Amino acid sequence: MKHVVWVVACILLGACSEKDYQTSDATRLKPLTFSEKPSQLRSPNEELAKRIESSKPAMKPFNSLHEIVDRTNGPITVTRIDWTPEVTKIGVKITNQGSANFYYTTHYKCFRSGLFFCKSGSNVDYRFKIKGKNVDGEYPLHQVEGYDRQYMKKNDVGETRLVTREKIVVPAGEYTLIFHEVPLDVIRYMSLYEDYCAGANASTWSVCNIHSPLFKEERQEQDDILRFFEANDIASLSREQIVSLHDSYAKYPKVQKHLAGALFTRVATTNSIAALHALNEGFLYNYPDFKDKSVDHIYSLVAHNDLVSAYEWFIQEYSSSEHSLEAVERIHEKMFADAQALDTIDAYNTFVFNYPSAKQVDQALSRAMAIEREIYTDYGPLGFLAGDDDKEKKARKLLIRSKQIERIPQDNSLSNKQRVGYLIVANRMYDLLQQEFDEQDATLRHLESKEFKDFTKTLLKSLENIQSQLASIEKNTRDAARYAEDNVEIARKGFSDASSDRAMSAYYAEQHNQWEKNMHFQKHGYL
Repeated sequence: MKHVVWVVACILLGACSEKDYQTSDATRLKPLTFSEKPSQLRSPNEELAKRIESSKPAMKPFNSLHEIVDRTNGPITVTRIDWTPEVTKIGVKITNQGSANFYYTTHYKCFRSGLFFCKSGSNVDYRFKIKGKNVDGEYPLHQVEGYDRQYMKKNDVGETRLVTREKIVVPAGEYTLIFHEVPLDVIRYMSLYEDYCAGANASTWSVCNIHSPLFKEERQEQDDILRFFEANDIASLSREQIVSLHDSYAKYPKVQKHLAGALFTRVATTNSIAALHALNEGFLYNYPDFKDKSVDHIYSLVAHNDLVSAYEWFIQEYSSSEHSLEAVERIHEKMFADAQALDTIDAYNTFVFNYPSAKQVDQALSRAMAIEREIYTDYGPLGFLAGDDDKEKKARKLLIRSKQIERIPQDNSLSNKQRVGYLIVANRMYDLLQQEFDEQDATLRHLESKEFKDFTKTLLKSLENIQSQLASIEKNTRDAARYAEDNVEIARKGFSDASSDRAMSAYYAEQHNQWEKNMHFQKHGYL
């Protein structure tokens, strides 16, 4: 009896078939599942580990080193370096026409007053010196080979006396400069100069930034050590042993890079996102080639999981990666699929709110408008009797709902980036208002209002910004990274607000929480 009364009432009131915005049912979304690739890590090769430990090459304590150099500045060229702890010889070539001065000591420079008298003066340090780039201390020129600093000289009456040179003057040619007790660390990165290697008054007789990180003998030893490790399957050792070997050959970058590659290969077989991420943040920081490979492998594992939360984590950690845009596009695909599964206005609105630059936005708007049109143009079984008053009520209801959505960003202090989706949704509803209720007073007053004109200007500017951003991401890696980060930031904010579809928001939050737990367990070795 109650049911019959309700049906009669619906028919009389014309309201029984009217729909409205409703919260979606979360059970219509796919269940949350993790599907990680199993580890393929082999047990460490103990036999090889013992053999490596017993036969690994030792590094020699070199007592003399030699290097060919070609570093020029102005009239002087450094041609070679011969180093021992006691004596360092640096070969130079003087290429200018005329002569060159090599100072052994400082000298006094006089500032004249009048014709004959020296009023004041100062010591001027024009000695050739070696100065290390990252090491304190200066090492002055002892002598130019063949031109002793001290020598015996006869005077005008034939007497012989010891003379100490302040400088020598030599013609263009090749010479050897001799320095005493210069540390090897100074020689590896040094400047050879009279005065200073920087500044507006820098001497032209200076050669700066001579880089000799490895001398000829050291490069040969590095090649021998590298061949030893290349002949063995280093990736089959334990991570700890590979790291220990890497650290013990800190002198040789080629050897360290080979060992870093072996470590990456071993960690990659774990198929652990957390392990690879930790390797990237620490060990592989100085090896960009291997880090890029590690990021590629991480993305393959994220894609295998195929979770929105996983893609967002990747974007947050590796936004500059070429895969970040792929991750954004996959997020858009999955979230739009979720909205389609729910197939409600709220679900489509939520998608647009959080991903206003997604290419599926037009589809979401089209489907949401179709549902809205059904809601706001349905007058019940007696709809053919609907008059202007009924249409006016519908128009006002649609207008009020549109304004509510338009005001959400302002009421919740959202940033300009976060408000775009709300403007797009409100604009869709205003379009429906014009299409279905173009003659109603509520519609006409709204379209003529300054409020609507301001809204249109703001919307157009926001859409222009989106188009500009999308146009720039293909040309600029930094813009692409910012675009990817913005997608995550806007979505995180949107789903945390109560303005989102409840089912999508709850599913998103659960997925995010589960992902964080999974990463925590991996990081601490529980998985």
